[in-house]
Amino acid sequence: MAYMGQERAMGRRIGLFDAEPILPGDGDDSFTPFFTKALSLARHIKESAPLFDARLLAEGVVLVERRPRGRDGGGFAALFNLDGRSGRFSLPEIFPRRGEDLITGTAIDLGPNPELSPEPLVMGLA
Repeated sequence: MAYMGQERAMGRRIGLFDAEPILPGDGDDSFTPFFTKALSLARHIKESAPLFDARLLAEGVVLVERRPRGRDGGGFAALFNLDGRSGRFSLPEIFPRRGEDLITGTAIDLGPNPELSPEPLVMGLA
C-alpha cells in the first residue's frame, strides 16, 4: 500500500506522521486497482528507461518522455492535462504518434492534433 490514502482516492489527506488509521469504509475501493497498476507501471518505466525529459506542449499540457540508454527507439511517453482543459493541441513532429496505452492496453494513434483528455495517457513507444 501507499500512504496517506492515495491508493483509496480518499477525500481527506492523512498526515504522514500522524497515527490516524485508514478505516475500511474510507475512500473508494474501485480506485485501488488503478493505483496499484500505475505504481507498478511507474516502477517498470523508471527501471527500463532512465533518461528523462519533460516539456510544456501547451498551457497546462505536459509531455514527459523516458528513454532507455544507448538505444534508438523504444521508451515511454506520458501526456498530462494538468488544468483539465478541453480542445486539441499540437504534438511535436518528432513525437511518435502510435503506441500502446499502457493503462488500458489498447493501441492508439494520436495523429498530429489529438483531443485533450482529462485522464493521463501513458504510452509505450516502438
